[in-house]
Amino acid sequence: MTRELPNNIPFIVKKRFIGDIVDGWDSPSKKLYATAVKELNKRIDKEIEDHFGQYTHGHLKQRVLCVFGPSISSPSLTYFRNIMHAHIQRCADVTEQRISFLLEEEKEPFTLNEYYFMDYRAKFLGYYRGIRQRAEGNFVDRLQSNDRETKAVVNKVISSLAELGLHSVESSSLARLLPPDPMETAIEIISEVQAYFQGSECLSFL
Repeated sequence: MTRELPNNIPFIVKKRFIGDIVDGWDSPSKKLYATAVKELNKRIDKEIEDHFGQYTHGHLKQRVLCVFGPSISSPSLTYFRNIMHAHIQRCADVTEQRISFLLEEEKEPFTLNEYYFMDYRAKFLGYYRGIRQRAEGNFVDRLQSNDRETKAVVNKVISSLAELGLHSVESSSLARLLPPDPMETAIEIISEVQAYFQGSECLSFL
């Protein structure tokens, strides 16, 4: 427990939510890793067979081929008899350690992608505020309406804002004008956590 001023949420709260989500990445990450290693070894064996299968009498194939146990990801259960698979396993071990390191690092929230983070934060705030407001009014629904008169009013508002110097405003952005409600603090936490991951996803494709 910490003592905070009103409307000040400790950073540890958002960090905990982010950490809980990242914890869910551990199992699928390791499953994908194990599948990739297994598939790589399978393809290496096929290449060995294709290129060296005809040289069985000279024992060249046996020098290249390996025998390994049931668990590719566990060195203690695996016995490699050639340099090729031994090299792959060493690389796989380093990769597994790196995956664990990166997963642990992701639990510490940090981003260089501030533009997308702030942009998505604002959009999610408007979206969740809109959901909260729907029970009391139809403001958000009217913003999304295809009615000609309603669209004319929305366009007039956007044009007026542009005349005041506020440009690049879309109809969906007007939902941000909704007043706060008692759940505003929770909405901010949800929006920031969701924007953190959404912004990171955009950065990965840049």
